[in-house]
Amino acid sequence: MKIIGITGGIGSGKSKVLSYLEETYKAPAYEAYKVAHKLQEPGQTCYKKIVANFILNLEYKRNEYEEYIDVDWEAAEKMDKEEGK
Repeated sequence: MKIIGITGGIGSGKSKVLSYLEETYKAPAYEAYKVAHKLQEPGQTCYKKIVANFILNLEYKRNEYEEYIDVDWEAAEKMDKEEGK
């Protein structure tokens, strides 16, 4: 079995490629972003870590957060480094 990753920006055709692979080759698909979004919901592991480590002003809601939270970028960079260990 081969494992491939499909990456690209918004609207670049990732879903179309995935659908093609599923339909044409019966390839199993794993959409990591769906899992990531689920983990970022209130009460979940990632949500707690996001809030605890680098959100200064909070009512965190996915898809809207860019508008009204202040991010402690220094803490975010530290968390990235720690996760990379």
